[in-house]
Amino acid sequence: RTPLLISLFLLTSLSLIESAALAENDKKNSSDQFKNPLYRESLALIEARDYQSAVKSLSLFLDGNPSSDEGYFLRGKAYHELGTLDKATADYIKAIELNPSSHKAFNNRGLIYGQRKQFDLATKSFTKAINNNPQAKEAFNNRGVAKAASGDPNGAIMDFTSSIKIDKTYLEPVLNRSFVLEMQGKLDQACEDWKTASQLGSRDAQIWLKAQCKI
Repeated sequence: RTPLLISLFLLTSLSLIESAALAENDKKNSSDQFKNPLYRESLALIEARDYQSAVKSLSLFLDGNPSSDEGYFLRGKAYHELGTLDKATADYIKAIELNPSSHKAFNNRGLIYGQRKQFDLATKSFTKAINNNPQAKEAFNNRGVAKAASGDPNGAIMDFTSSIKIDKTYLEPVLNRSFVLEMQGKLDQACEDWKTASQLGSRDAQIWLKAQCKI
């Protein structure tokens, strides 16, 4: 059997791996920010997963750039990674106040609500992220998780499917959809998702496919 209650929570945040990609996420002010050595240092520290140092660097950056929604988002992400959820939430909220169209801050605020099992609030926050960016595959996946956890499996499947349509190589919603389908007794459809997930590199899906499906 698949570990449904654990595996279902494949909540995902926006990728913070490549500094160049980070800068491109907010084109309207990233060019000026990227000239700032503290901003560049903060991106490098986040990429290196040195979140304590990133918080310090971003705090110094924000002292001189208090209107930077990206700075608050990044510091919120660093606090989030450190498990300092109250400070992370405060920074995400500040980022939203400065830039109400930020899908990233709404998505990550929703992650914190999800961690706290406040699934209705999580769903609303992910919906804001989707409204701001209809191509936000992470927010669709995350809202699907929140809906599944709050007893709306059909809504969850719709969101996982939307996420997959945006990016057919995105593994998490494929796995999440398979878990919900299995819970609904739709094993044939779950097997199709496990087959896809296996092709995307999931070893667990390969195991479930062999154990539960006619292949």
